[in-house]
Amino acid sequence: MDKVFLALTLAAAFGCSDRNIDIARQLMQADPAGGPPTVVTVADCQSYNFLEMDRACVVDSDGESFGIADSAGNGRLIVTTETPPYGVYFLFNPNATPLAADVSADGADASVRVHAASACNVQDGCVPESNEANRVAARASLTAEGGLLVTVHQALPAGAQVAVNLVYSALYRGRVAPTDGSACNLPFDLCTDAVLRGWAARFYVGAPPPALTTANGGAVTDAGK
Repeated sequence: MDKVFLALTLAAAFGCSDRNIDIARQLMQADPAGGPPTVVTVADCQSYNFLEMDRACVVDSDGESFGIADSAGNGRLIVTTETPPYGVYFLFNPNATPLAADVSADGADASVRVHAASACNVQDGCVPESNEANRVAARASLTAEGGLLVTVHQALPAGAQVAVNLVYSALYRGRVAPTDGSACNLPFDLCTDAVLRGWAARFYVGAPPPALTTANGGAVTDAGK
């Protein structure tokens, strides 16, 4: 994924969205094992309206959501509660929603890939996805308003960095080459560039890695935890 376009690093280009999305309501994600659903809220998920992504936020088991546009721009990451589940909610711009059949977090060709590593300081250039052994199980599903909810239910150690990567070559597979033989109608040059692009979101679990802790507390965004 060395050619993946990490769009979250382009915070300076973020704008405002005029989409009338009811993001204050709760989102529910079914348990594939038949247990209680995962319930999250995305009330504080701000919009940037950048290319295909309308907004994205980190969610956690406290029922809170934290916009990650600012953390993308300054290299700091949101810190979630230590208790799972935690994850990321993505809302796509109109006409850029993937097909449900192409959303998967399992297997080598998954369109959603989640990695986690302890004591992994993003400011030192550490990224969990650099080692496939850091791959962790996740649930990924589309939501009714055209979003994508990705959650991790495994208890990770405090200070772990979690990276959620959307692999567009897999995520838009069915829209780039529709099975009915129709033409691709994706916006933002995704019909030709999906193979080169993707989206990445990161956060820390429970606490920042020790190396990021400073005397003035200015090295991380601690989301009130």
